[in-house]
Amino acid sequence: MHDDPVVAHVDDDQEEVSELFTRYGYLAIPVVDNEFRLVGIVTVDDILEVIEEETTEDIERMGGVIDTSDREYLDRSVWQHVKARLPWLFLLMCSYFVTGGILARFEDAMSAVIALVIYMPMLMGTGGNSGSQSSTLVIRGMATGELELGDFIKVMWKEIRVGVIVGICLSILNYFRIVYLDHNPPLVAITVCVSMILIVIIAKLIGSMLPMVAKKIGIDPALMAGPMMASITDMISLCTYFIMAGLFLHI
Repeated sequence: MHDDPVVAHVDDDQEEVSELFTRYGYLAIPVVDNEFRLVGIVTVDDILEVIEEETTEDIERMGGVIDTSDREYLDRSVWQHVKARLPWLFLLMCSYFVTGGILARFEDAMSAVIALVIYMPMLMGTGGNSGSQSSTLVIRGMATGELELGDFIKVMWKEIRVGVIVGICLSILNYFRIVYLDHNPPLVAITVCVSMILIVIIAKLIGSMLPMVAKKIGIDPALMAGPMMASITDMISLCTYFIMAGLFLHI
């Protein structure tokens, strides 16, 4: 039993009404106006349709597809698909100009120690995957009402600890691989491993914080996952890697 009646108000948005169904498990909720007069009813079938639409929209935006139409995939023309995908791909392509600039800036370092190039894809991929994991969980938590903007510090502290443990575990494995299987000097292994730890921590922090910051400023948090996260973490991974190379290998 609940002390107060569970009702939806006419000015409630879809997310608030969906949360009521999720929290109480009802099959229907009455809708009242500001004077608590019954004006209608919302059934669980209505909410399921809303949830399906919101889920579809989130998945598309996490993949960099900005589509405001309600048409199914096969019902959209080729041009509609192009308009939904091209702007985001163009923006991401421009972000990789920065990545290319970073590589050009550290061209001498790569020439001095060729082994550094071998491990760049691994570090960039690990950073992107780490950030995507965190952003996916945070976006899901905010969508279900589990996480609020006030949980910013708690989320950040938890992701730091997760990043440290994950980064250390991956680095231990990579150290033995780099030294004993790839037969590279220990300093190269240390450079890669320290970079790995820092990249994982930073990527998880960014992956968890960006969706919350996006929601705060009124941007769809789903845009901060997928391709956007990969672009950001690629740049951070390269910068971190070459800074560590300068510290440990003096190049």
